Amino acid sequence: LNSARSEFKLYPNPGANEVNLTASAGAFSYVISDLYGHEMQRGFSVNADQRVNCSSFAKGVYVIRIAAGDEISTLKFVKQ
Repeated sequence: LNSARSEFKLYPNPGANEVNLTASAGAFSYVISDLYGHEMQRGFSVNADQRVNCSSFAKGVYVIRIAAGDEISTLKFVKQ
């Protein structure tokens, strides 16, 4: 029985034009939304790391929902 959990990271936070997402389990999907729930971007990474371009986002706080397998994490980041 493998009980290893995926660890998700987001950096830099706050960020300006790009943020990096990592998942220790490898491939993952993500959805970025503003605080009103409007979807800004979605994507999928076949690797453990993904660079996300957020240069078109207005300054503010955003929520990233990351899913890898059956694990889901929600992280907040500030776009400067």
